[in-house]
Amino acid sequence: MAYRGFIAVGVGGLSKILDFGEALKKARGEMKLVEADNIHMTVKFLGKVDDRKNERILECMKAAVEGMAPFEMSLKGVGAFPADSNPRVIWIAAEGAEPIGEMAKRLNSSMKRLGFPPEEREFAPHITVARVRGDRNRERVMEVVNSYSGAEFGTVKVDCLHLKRSFLTNEGPVYTTVSVAKLAG
Repeated sequence: MAYRGFIAVGVGGLSKILDFGEALKKARGEMKLVEADNIHMTVKFLGKVDDRKNERILECMKAAVEGMAPFEMSLKGVGAFPADSNPRVIWIAAEGAEPIGEMAKRLNSSMKRLGFPPEEREFAPHITVARVRGDRNRERVMEVVNSYSGAEFGTVKVDCLHLKRSFLTNEGPVYTTVSVAKLAG
């Protein structure tokens, strides 16, 4: 059976991220906030996944973290893709996430053999907080984003990669963990 999947690093329990989301909500823009339980950093988007490939995907994930010890990254600063003048994604930046960039590179290489195309853009470590759907109150939304430009959201310990299944509902996506590859050093 097929599902929509991605490989991610978990990011949870940071109340300052939720505060930022609440401030964005008060700006009354046309956007969809990421639910607190769904906040993560995508390392590789897979799209349609045949669940018969789960074991081989886990092998690729284990190879991607081989020799890496758990580490911490800081969440600091915010921005918008593709540009502040036309925000479609509002994100929080990650500092000290270079090892995740290396994981992404390794996954791109190994997952190609399983039929998953490599990402063409260079990995940009970020956590999506909201997806902008329209232009209503864009200026107010960007005022909130700019007011958080130097904000520190906390530190996240990265000790594993998660293969996630995404199930779309009317209320938004529901993510479940399919498998985990731990960083051991």
